[in-house]
Amino acid sequence: VIIQDAGDGAVLMLGFTNREAVERTLQTKTAWFWSRSRQKLWNKGETSGNFLHVAEVLTDCDTDALLYRLNLIDQAEKEIIFSTFDFNVDEAGKDIMASLLSAAERGVRIRMLVDGFSGMLDVNSSPWFEAMASHENIELKIYNPIHFYAPWKMQARLHDKYLIIDDQMYLLGGRNTFNLFLGDYTPVKNIDRELFIYETAGDPEASIHQLKQYFQSVWELPDAKLYTKMSAANRTKSVHLQRSFFMDRL
Repeated sequence: VIIQDAGDGAVLMLGFTNREAVERTLQTKTAWFWSRSRQKLWNKGETSGNFLHVAEVLTDCDTDALLYRLNLIDQAEKEIIFSTFDFNVDEAGKDIMASLLSAAERGVRIRMLVDGFSGMLDVNSSPWFEAMASHENIELKIYNPIHFYAPWKMQARLHDKYLIIDDQMYLLGGRNTFNLFLGDYTPVKNIDRELFIYETAGDPEASIHQLKQYFQSVWELPDAKLYTKMSAANRTKSVHLQRSFFMDRL
């Protein structure tokens, strides 16, 4: 759950919760969380006296949807797997790209799948995607690229939308990666709901491993084409663009 200041919207903290914590939060009007390390509920301020008094509780919030993604990406240590149908180079898209580049810079391996329609409309014509895909720790594949001489293949689309962090947690739902779905960049509010799973038991049959196996099966399909990275001649330009990207977004 994302905690924000009711006055200016500043992010105060990110915490984990469960049904009982939410119920207590609604009952007491103070913020309750679930401690993963202690395996118990805790009330923020119960020892310090600095309670978080709840002004309102929002669900299906576009701003939280973006913040969740940025925080999850920031926690990655080894691997990020990201699949989306539509990935635009707008404000929300650039926020995600900057966060992914930051993770790649600290050594995290990143694999991304984007559907062919977005590949044609957004990825192939964008210097931002060129900059991101040029990083040695980032691989980007386009699923079923659009070929007008093979119209019978156009309806085979990839609508998967999920984000996997290491072998620990994932976010799965219906949100694409652009302003309509993420952040407070448009007056239109999206109501897509998502599922967040955090793996604690180390079960080899856990859903996160099943999802990773599914991703791998799609990743290895002949229809998943590796996005062509730029030539060595353009690599210097890409590095400058990456640095500019970091300065603008982080």
